[in-house]
Amino acid sequence: RCSNGDEQSLKDMEIYNLIKQKKLMSQSGNSDVMNNILSRLGILEYFTVFVDKNSSNFLPYHNLNHTKHMVLNCYEGAFCEGLSFEETVGVCLGAIFHDFNHSGGHKTDDVNVQIALEGFKQVHLNMPVKVCEESFNIACECIEITQYPYIKEPSTTHEMIIRDADLMEIFEPNYDNLERQFIGLK
Repeated sequence: RCSNGDEQSLKDMEIYNLIKQKKLMSQSGNSDVMNNILSRLGILEYFTVFVDKNSSNFLPYHNLNHTKHMVLNCYEGAFCEGLSFEETVGVCLGAIFHDFNHSGGHKTDDVNVQIALEGFKQVHLNMPVKVCEESFNIACECIEITQYPYIKEPSTTHEMIIRDADLMEIFEPNYDNLERQFIGLK
């Protein structure tokens, strides 16, 4: 599933511009663009399983809407920071699964992160077409770095992106453009 090179650059720019045009960081996001991103990355089936199996889709915060925002924020961050295709897949998979089966505050976040990580690994094992090992490992790192309170500082760009993306949702309704949101990374 891994592919290197710049053949997707124009497609990435198209998707990036759609995110900007549709203001997908607001509550009224367009699922067609989300599906376009997930399909382009080859992880739409992972997302479909996530939606079907995630017990926290309707929690007040760690819910499906938060997950969608995370994917869009991480995709934008990956694009802005020039991550490779494999890194982009990994950070977006991490975004999808970082709150998988979250307890909604009934368990500590270290337990929630372990539940999410194990859930992601199980989903990955059952996928008929899996992402490459690099993307899988990046997704696992990204899930782990979202533990709060923080016990580890991000050491890679993809860890910085997902950490920033997880904090950005509270600011989104008031922004028409996103260029100021990656403050921690820039």
